[in-house]
Amino acid sequence: MVDLVEDQLENADGSTRAVLVNPSGGYPVDALQQQFEHSLAVIIGINAYKFPQKVRMLHTARPDAAQLAALLQDDRRDPLDRYEMVPMPLYDEQATGDALRTLLEKTLPARVRECGPKTRVLFYFAGHGDADASTRKSFLFPQDADPDDEGTLLRMDFVQQALADLPCQHVLIILDCCSAGALPTATAEAVRGRGGRPTRVYWEYLNRFVGARTRQVITSAGARQQAADRSSFGRYQLGQREGDDQEHSPFAQALFEALDPDNHPNTWGRPPGRDGVVTATELYLHVAEALAQGRARQTPGIWTLIGKGHDQGEYIFLLPGAQVTLEPEPDLSDPKNNPWPGLRPYRAEYDYLFAGRDQEIGELAQRVASHPWSP
Repeated sequence: MVDLVEDQLENADGSTRAVLVNPSGGYPVDALQQQFEHSLAVIIGINAYKFPQKVRMLHTARPDAAQLAALLQDDRRDPLDRYEMVPMPLYDEQATGDALRTLLEKTLPARVRECGPKTRVLFYFAGHGDADASTRKSFLFPQDADPDDEGTLLRMDFVQQALADLPCQHVLIILDCCSAGALPTATAEAVRGRGGRPTRVYWEYLNRFVGARTRQVITSAGARQQAADRSSFGRYQLGQREGDDQEHSPFAQALFEALDPDNHPNTWGRPPGRDGVVTATELYLHVAEALAQGRARQTPGIWTLIGKGHDQGEYIFLLPGAQVTLEPEPDLSDPKNNPWPGLRPYRAEYDYLFAGRDQEIGELAQRVASHPWSP
């Protein structure tokens, strides 16, 4: 193992925080520079809708979008990690159906082609969404959406395909809306439920993450769930999101905690970004844990778009100012570092290393409970 040296980094307010530095390792930004030349972001936040009698006003969608745009353009970020807004953050009446279709079909693809394949794209939508279980159709609501006219809505599968088809290396879609989990089609879920743990990001891991094509989706709620907003209106109505009294939605607040170095939680014993890097999986795990501990009755999800261009990569964020070097991958010949126990017993403390049979285990448990055996 490499000996790490504890160092101090200065926060924006002049205070300091401890970081672990490996002088012989690689800096996260070095890996980023090898694979990317541009970082583009599409940020959409809609509070006020054209037909308020049909689609209720939201309180946090626009502030959430504005806060994310500010984090992505933070002056403390490395210039390569500072995002260009395409074309600019779209709020309320700027985010009409025609505007969003033009953005997805023309403006964004054209800008990606100008930048070249060494580009990564972040798409964020905060507003209303809906899904129809009987027709299996799901929609995002532009600002001029009329729920009675399907032609004014934005099909989620159209949004997914337009973004997956971009000629660039990495794409991350983040949706904070009702029925957000209905977006992924023909996909595999990357993390199932809670209970996952973030792994240390080694230098070799990071190079693999950024070196392979990535198409990932993080959603704030399930396919048939409401997403929490700030204000409560009692019983749900079409387009209404469950409320609380926060300045941001619970999902967005957790998102910002993981991405903002000045508001970093001490979660899991090693907060996301302790090594200067926040992966999409770490981001999801923090959001899932935060929502589970709060009052929001919604289940976030993380998805990889299998068959839509995903190739084992991982979308990453670098924390502004956190120029921390990464450890090399440990030697797996040492039994302490090897995740495959071989003939050694499988113990409960290693549960985070094994996954993939959750559904079968649940079905077996249900069958045993419903058909008890007695001698």
